[in-house]
Amino acid sequence: MSNRLNLFESMYDDQGQPAPFTRAELEPLEDLWEQRAALFFTPTSEIPERFVGSGELQVSLPIVTPSYGEFEQIPGYRNTRMWVDLLQRATGKIRWRPMDLPLPSCEKMSALPVDMRPPRKGPHRCV
Repeated sequence: MSNRLNLFESMYDDQGQPAPFTRAELEPLEDLWEQRAALFFTPTSEIPERFVGSGELQVSLPIVTPSYGEFEQIPGYRNTRMWVDLLQRATGKIRWRPMDLPLPSCEKMSALPVDMRPPRKGPHRCV
């Protein structure tokens, strides 16, 4: 297997169904980062350990939490791949394992109301 394997070419099988990769296929590759979108359907157990983070995860994403109206009107907010990509960029890892707790992991999204946000500095105008 070459170090330059194009994962996107093998991402789907002959019937057009997602084809997860195996650890044996991925382990020899030095850098999976640029092709990480092709690994969307590959289970975490098959991703080489050096690309999997673990433990408590606290990140700030460079996008505000959408309102319900924005979520309904802007399809990008409903795209799981967008949120996965933002988390990958924030952590530098392709996957993340939560802490070993007896309870299932959960996520908490918080947004500040407009009146609690810090004031802008300098002149500005609403568009």
